[in-house]
Amino acid sequence: MAAPEALPAESEISVAPETEISSFPEKIVENTDYGVKGIFRYMANGDISDVSVSSPLESQWKQVSKLLNKNWEDILEHRSTPVHPEQIESFKNGTKTLFQYNQLLKTLESIGKSDSLEADFLRVKIYKLVEKTEEIYGDVFNKKNF
Repeated sequence: MAAPEALPAESEISVAPETEISSFPEKIVENTDYGVKGIFRYMANGDISDVSVSSPLESQWKQVSKLLNKNWEDILEHRSTPVHPEQIESFKNGTKTLFQYNQLLKTLESIGKSDSLEADFLRVKIYKLVEKTEEIYGDVFNKKNF
């Protein structure tokens, strides 16, 4: 996936010191430029069981929407089956989650952890979310901004 248009400066990216890759049962990764925080949880065997993401994205839709094709609203509007308002809200929430995963992945890559278990986990989550969303709504993502 191509890099987003504006990546945070390396000095703006941090990983909390208490959260080294080998830490269990949680690891926290933060992208301070966008306020994205990810908490990875692990199973007893060391595999990742889940990641929780959070950020103050309500005011950052402009950044989130860069992941979408410029005509995403037209794509949704001209589907063979109508899209209801609650589906649009769900679509936007999924796009916010995708943005959060993408920012966490970029953070890991920028600190030399692109081959980590966490980075691989995020790549799979991103792929599956894009695949599922486009299966439902059509070609709505601008993949060069990932």
